[in-house]
Amino acid sequence: MANKISRRSFLKGAAGISAMGLLAGTAAIPALAESEKDTNAYVNMPEVWDYEADVIVIGTGTSCYGAIKLADSGLSVIALDAYATAGGTTGISGGMQWLPNTHFSQLFGDDREKSLTYVKFMRKTAPITDAQCEAFVDTAGPMLDYITPILESTSAGVVATQTAGFGDFYPEWEGGLTEGRTVDFRIPGNAFGAADWRKAYLEAQEKLGVQFSLKTRAKKFVYRIDTNGVPEVLGVIAEKDGADVAFKARKAVLLNTGGFDWDEELCNTYLATPTKYACSLNTNDGDGLRMAMALGSNLCNMTETFGHMSYEVKAEEQRAMGVPVNIMYERMMPRQIIVNSKGRRFINEATDYDSSWRAMAGYKTYGDHDLENVPCWIVLDRKHVDDYGFKVSAYIGDVDERGVPPYFIEGATLRELAEKCGINPDGLEDEVAKFNGYCENLYDPDFHRGETPYGWHFFSDSSKPEGPERNLGPITEPPFYAARLAPSMLGTCGGPKLDEHARVMHISGANVARLYACGNCSGFGGPGPCYGGAGGTIGPGLVMGYLAANDIIDNIKENWDGSDVTGTATKLESQNVSSAESGLDPYGDKGFGTETAVAASYNPGTYTASAQGMGTVTVTMTFSGDAITDVRIDGAGETAGIGSVAIEELAGQIMRTQSVQVDTISAATITSNAVIQAAADCVRQATR
Repeated sequence: MANKISRRSFLKGAAGISAMGLLAGTAAIPALAESEKDTNAYVNMPEVWDYEADVIVIGTGTSCYGAIKLADSGLSVIALDAYATAGGTTGISGGMQWLPNTHFSQLFGDDREKSLTYVKFMRKTAPITDAQCEAFVDTAGPMLDYITPILESTSAGVVATQTAGFGDFYPEWEGGLTEGRTVDFRIPGNAFGAADWRKAYLEAQEKLGVQFSLKTRAKKFVYRIDTNGVPEVLGVIAEKDGADVAFKARKAVLLNTGGFDWDEELCNTYLATPTKYACSLNTNDGDGLRMAMALGSNLCNMTETFGHMSYEVKAEEQRAMGVPVNIMYERMMPRQIIVNSKGRRFINEATDYDSSWRAMAGYKTYGDHDLENVPCWIVLDRKHVDDYGFKVSAYIGDVDERGVPPYFIEGATLRELAEKCGINPDGLEDEVAKFNGYCENLYDPDFHRGETPYGWHFFSDSSKPEGPERNLGPITEPPFYAARLAPSMLGTCGGPKLDEHARVMHISGANVARLYACGNCSGFGGPGPCYGGAGGTIGPGLVMGYLAANDIIDNIKENWDGSDVTGTATKLESQNVSSAESGLDPYGDKGFGTETAVAASYNPGTYTASAQGMGTVTVTMTFSGDAITDVRIDGAGETAGIGSVAIEELAGQIMRTQSVQVDTISAATITSNAVIQAAADCVRQATR
């Protein structure tokens, strides 16, 4: 198969078909006589198929390992994505994968029994079956063993790595581990390997013949209904450049469109805690969910999300721009608490993502019955700013002359701060006094902050001995600061219920024939509502996609030949997705922090921006109309021999790649993030 697509060729082919009378996407359901209603009924059948393959994959995130397996077995695969580049939200993640019972985790005492015990507890009350849990645990290791040599043979230079220091999010649960189940693929020496991994899995797919059609939004399934009223999926109608395009699936469709994070109506309808902010691509708007619902798919895990907290003012700004929202990590550090409008704590601030989101779900049983803990605020003191700054949160924006983001409110006293925020002043003063006593005793009897390995290791004060000191510290030094927080998410994790082969289930209890799903558009979750560990959104999605591929290869022997439809499908010429010139650009000129500067149109000139590293990092960039021509970085306050080396390397990377989507430098992550943030701001200035 051809591995590259000419956009002109693609559009020319589609236009030619349109000229022949293409009615792709128009329902052509024959009127049935009363005596014929038990015969097959076709829905959304096009008059002509534009393109066809053995398997159509909708979405290019965690479906990647499944697509590789399918293509490696000799099946033809077309992968569609609504976004301009391939990789989905997976491509902008940390790139880690939570995978139980692999050869890596077994080095830390893992085995099948431990993994199953932990995974089955994770599902809570979600209707995830034992068979699904067993399939996940039993497939993670073989999948990793299969994919490792394939990805390591690509030009990306990645190797499979057990991610040191990242344990399960609930290691205190039976079967939990403090390390071992999180793996990633990265170039040795890189702190995080998301960009390297993405390049590797996209290149692997291209080498095996997977064909890509980007900016192609799936709209509805083509299907027929059997005599029992259960649909069989036959293809997909998608929209490309304003025209409907029909893709025939000779064997199956794998759905991987992401969650419904960006659809406010769906979020308000289903989520237990109304949540409008998401750290994901804005194409995660529930299209896949609606397509599955139109088939009568059973739904699972719909009230849940892979949750988080964000700074509300910044999140509102980012959502309005259509970019992923900030993620707030300061809550792990000492010298801060999170309180509701009464001034009362309601959370172990050093807990995991999901638990922080769920802590906001309680409703009042008086008054207007609104949420008890929304809105809420993080409250911290000057020493927190001096000791920790805002170096661990992602994409919070610039800090002002105080070293604080401008959307923080300042008060000379706790009472003044509370009055400015709308927090009960007496409640806040009492709560801080009580918390300070807990810090003195290094014991938090209310919420047990500082008692879990997760809290000690994840964005905590690692300069202190392992234990409560890493999370507990008094709030005593004025002035005091507060910012309003809001529930946010990495992505929803509800959708069509799956069986142990990742086949979509119908409300009748049967399978929707030839339809599979994986990732956040499915109802499998992590499994269920919980996040197993770092990479807990990605690992389960990869395994489900791989399970789907195995079932398609092993069990779908009969092709649907489409003989009911006239016309011959045109061969798709694939768009190139792994080359440097098609780098992931989920933020455009919208200002999230990792914009790609490739093939942009700039306002010529020199632009300067600063960000907080160990000190203040200032980046000055010069642009011509279509290129970055100079990069200068001033980081006098950065660590000698570490930050200074990172600055030199990153300046070179930006010039070589013509992009600010560059890799952080090992041992200099804080400096690296500051450089990237400031450089991204320069790009924003040059593209406004």
